[in-house]
Amino acid sequence: MLSRAVVLLSFVVCVLSLDLALEHTLESGAPKDQTGRIDCMSRRGFGECRSLGLDCVETVVTQDGNQAIQIQFPMLMHKVYFPCSQPFARTPLVMTTIEGQDNNKLYASSMRNVTEEYFTVNVQRVDDVDEPDMHCSDYKICYIAIVV
Repeated sequence: MLSRAVVLLSFVVCVLSLDLALEHTLESGAPKDQTGRIDCMSRRGFGECRSLGLDCVETVVTQDGNQAIQIQFPMLMHKVYFPCSQPFARTPLVMTTIEGQDNNKLYASSMRNVTEEYFTVNVQRVDDVDEPDMHCSDYKICYIAIVV
């Protein structure tokens, strides 16, 4: 039990110190190469928010001779590459959150896989309300990747 507490405390300290480093990185800018990518090989972690596009699939259908747009909210798989010129030294632990434009939409996400260069995540709209918003909207993923 004590070893779990030590590991958890170490993780919290790592996240807090990384949070301070990320705050500094976002304010002053991380050292970047000519392509605008950072060297992740020498970093313990990185975090960012990135657009994933629309949260739906629009299909043109014909009903009674009239064209209409059918909107569906299927599970979407996204491969997110870390903005690194050199990959992480080891596979990082990745924690994510999904942010939509409309607070009435609820999303669930699950990690498919993580490598030193990218991660793949499934995202599904899961809200169940009386009057759902059936319009497509942009959404983004915010993540933190930490090498432990």
